[in-house]
Amino acid sequence: MDLAALRCMSASGALAFWLAAWPLPGHANEDPDVINVMDGNMTYPMRLALKNGTDKPAVFALIEDTCIEGAPPYFTVNPGETWSATVIQRHYDQGVDNCYATPHGITYQDANNLANTFSVRQFDNSGDPNCYDIKFNIVFWINQAVCPVMTGMIAGPVSTLTQPDRITGRPGRVTDCPGGMDWCIGVGFGFYLSP
Repeated sequence: MDLAALRCMSASGALAFWLAAWPLPGHANEDPDVINVMDGNMTYPMRLALKNGTDKPAVFALIEDTCIEGAPPYFTVNPGETWSATVIQRHYDQGVDNCYATPHGITYQDANNLANTFSVRQFDNSGDPNCYDIKFNIVFWINQAVCPVMTGMIAGPVSTLTQPDRITGRPGRVTDCPGGMDWCIGVGFGFYLSP
C-alpha cells in the first residue's frame, strides 16, 4: 500500500470518527431540554421542591398523582426552609391505567389555603419556556410538554429563551428562580410559597 492511500484511509477514518462523535441537532438524547421516555425502563425521575417564604409552617397534601410513583401523601415545610422530593413518572401500563399514553400530573395543595397549589403537568404542546419537552413512541414519535403550574401565592420558575446556538440551532434558556431558591428547573421544578 502506498503512502497516499494510507493517508486517504486515515483521513476518512478520522472523518468517520468525528461524524460519529458529533451530536446531531434535533436528537432528543443530546438535547437537555428533551426527556426521551423510550430510554431505559420507560420511567424518569421528576424532582419537586417548595420553599416556604412565610412565617408559619405550611402543610401540603397530594391531591393528584396520575401515573406518578413515590409521591408523599403530604409534607410540612417550616418557614424559610425548602422541601424536596424525587418522584417517578411511569410511562408503561399496569393493568388498565394506560400510563403509556395518559397525560401525567402531580398536584399538591396548601392545607391552610386551598387556593395555593403547585403542579407538574403534561400537555400536548407548549411554547412556554418554563416547560421541558417529552418524547415517546406510539407507532410514531409523539412530542409533548412537561410544565410547572401554580395558583394562589405560589410562584414558579420564570424562564426566557436566548438566541439559538450557532451550531445546533437550539435556543438556550435563562431562568430566574423565585424567592432566592438555589434550584428551580431541571428534570423537575421548584416552587416558592410567598408571604
